[in-house]
Amino acid sequence: MLGNTNWQDIALSQLNRRFETSGEFVAYVLNIANINTKFQIGKWSPDILKIRSSVLRSYSVWESVPGDLLFWGLSDSPYKVAIYLGGGYYIGLDAREKTIVIRSIKKHWFPSFAGSHY
Repeated sequence: MLGNTNWQDIALSQLNRRFETSGEFVAYVLNIANINTKFQIGKWSPDILKIRSSVLRSYSVWESVPGDLLFWGLSDSPYKVAIYLGGGYYIGLDAREKTIVIRSIKKHWFPSFAGSHY
């Protein structure tokens, strides 16, 4: 779970904004909200693998709470990351449009795992 309570406001304020990658969006939110982990020093990188390596633990998507990071792909090579909002919804990049959207978690586009920095 993201520790700073303003992460959700920051993420939601980016709706419809353009980003090149999902990692760029997540890093932007984490940096503006001043969220850090003991494995991450300085600013968050937009590189998804670096974001993945900075989370302290990984677990099932079913255990997610608002603010957790959702990853698609293998643990050692994820290709997408988003932020869980709760209630089965996440905020992240629409890869085709390159804009930030809110989507529901669907069976055919289910995240591979979740991660947290706490």
